[in-house]
Amino acid sequence: PERGSGYKNRGFVVDKMGDARASGADYDRAIELDPTFAAGYNNRGMSKTKLGDYEGAFADYDQALFIDPGCREAYFNRGCTKQAVGNYKSAIGDFDAAISIDPKWPHIYFSRGVAKFNVGDYAGAMADYAQAARVGQENEVCQKQARHSRPRYRRWFSRCMTPAYGVGEGGVH
Repeated sequence: PERGSGYKNRGFVVDKMGDARASGADYDRAIELDPTFAAGYNNRGMSKTKLGDYEGAFADYDQALFIDPGCREAYFNRGCTKQAVGNYKSAIGDFDAAISIDPKWPHIYFSRGVAKFNVGDYAGAMADYAQAARVGQENEVCQKQARHSRPRYRRWFSRCMTPAYGVGEGGVH
């Protein structure tokens, strides 16, 4: 492929196959072909995060947002990377920005809930988990993520899946 989007798409597949280094090379080529390709920077940032190059990832997310301030994925991914390095308060700000762009993306609420939990805002975490479940009937996705989270997250998530938080057994109310 000689278009940036082709290399970005191939990089995505290569990454899913488990080779973050090779996917990064595809994203490098996508950016070389089109230096204004925000998605290329965003995806390369994800590869750098997987490789532990957090500073490089932050630089790529920042560049993606410079090119496209409305890139919800870059805010989300930068927030997730901030969580990976323990900067939960700043991650919450990125998740807030992503929510302002797309309030119907449940993953953002779930991730913001994890960040809020880690700063001790348990009520905020439970509210975000419940909102993730309410948005587009995504409680199946959130429950799957909660099952794979550490036990303390599962406990808080299961508490938010109650009628008091607008979600009961069998779905959203």
